[in-house]
Parts: sequence; C-alpha cells; structure tokens
Amino acid sequence: MVKLLSKFGISFLLLTILGFSSFQLQKKKRTQSKPSLSPPWSHLPKPLIKLMTLGHDRLYDDFIYLWLIQYLIPEEDTALEPFPILLRRTISALKQRPPIEPLYLLSCYVHAFRYKQPQTCQEILIIGMSAMPQSWKIPMTLGYLYAFNLEDKETGGHYYEVASQKKGAPKFLSSLANKLKSGAHIHSQDLQKSLNLIYGNAPEEQTEEVKEPNHEPK
Repeated sequence: MVKLLSKFGISFLLLTILGFSSFQLQKKKRTQSKPSLSPPWSHLPKPLIKLMTLGHDRLYDDFIYLWLIQYLIPEEDTALEPFPILLRRTISALKQRPPIEPLYLLSCYVHAFRYKQPQTCQEILIIGMSAMPQSWKIPMTLGYLYAFNLEDKETGGHYYEVASQKKGAPKFLSSLANKLKSGAHIHSQDLQKSLNLIYGNAPEEQTEEVKEPNHEPK
C-alpha cells in the first residue's frame, strides 16, 4: 500500500509540474509576439528527463502525446494553424522520441492528408522508426507514401521490405515490396490493403477518433 501511494504521489507531482509548465507556456503565448513552439522540457536530453521524473519518463511521453494532439486535431471552432508552425511543433515534440506508435502515424496522416504535405512525413516516420524499431506500421506507412504519393516506387518498395521483416507484419507486404522494386503492376487489392492498414491507424475526417497511447515495451 505504501509503495502504491508513493508511486501515485510521484505521478501526481510530475503531472502537476508539467501542468504548471504548460500553464506558464500558455500564459507566455498571450504576452509574447512569438510564443514557444515546443512543449515544456523538450530541449532537455532524455536521460535528464528520466532523472527529473525519478524514472517515470513514460509519464512525460504521455504528456508529449497529449500536448501535440491538441495541435494535430484542434477543436471544431479552431482554425487549422499555418503548416510551417505545425511542422515546427511536431518536430520539436517528436525529437524526444516517445515510444507511442499512433503519435507518429497520426502526425504523418495530418501532414499528408489534411495539409497535403506528404514529403514532410519522411522525417516524422524516420524518427518513429528510431523510437520504435519493432514497428512494421511505421515503415509500411513510409513505403506507401513514397510509392503512391511521391511516385518513388523503388524507395517505397524498400520501406515495404523493411516493414515485412518486422514481427507480426502482414505477409502481403513482402510480395508488394517485390512488385514495387521490380516495376510490376500493382493490383488494386494490394493498394486497398495498404490503405486499410494506414487508415486503421489514423482518425477519419468525420469522427476524428484518437487512439490511446500505445507504448512499446521496454
């Protein structure tokens, strides 16, 4: 019981500190002409954040997730902010490499399909591959964007191949990778499978459903 209360106390203290930091950041936004585009503590190295949180750095990862979500999916009465600003927010948050798969997929989705800027997904998903090396969904998404949005089928095939080698990856990814690299015809069924997998990990325009953080096990 004491151990549980101690863990709860640490978590509450950390969330209070982060909440106060976020409040101060929002206060500065109202008084500064150039508000900060980064979440609190994002400039600090990961080992220092782990030390400051007494080993509870996953709570900070969740905070990063929630901080960025509010800009990726603004409230209905809030206009989309200019893309260069959103891009800076996204990269500043993701440079901490939180091991939360939906955060990278959602960020890419918003950039590519809402802002029509699929080329910026490369940096986002490369960071995601570094943060979550066991994920097949992240390299698969990068492969799809290269092959079908940026018209670079060879590079797309490479990332499909990378995805196919991950544990739990769908079997069709390997054959699709070979087709792309060889220049063979891509059947609509293969394309639909990729679309279903990608849209299954990003919110639909109408519902804007957001998934809970999905951490990679340490």
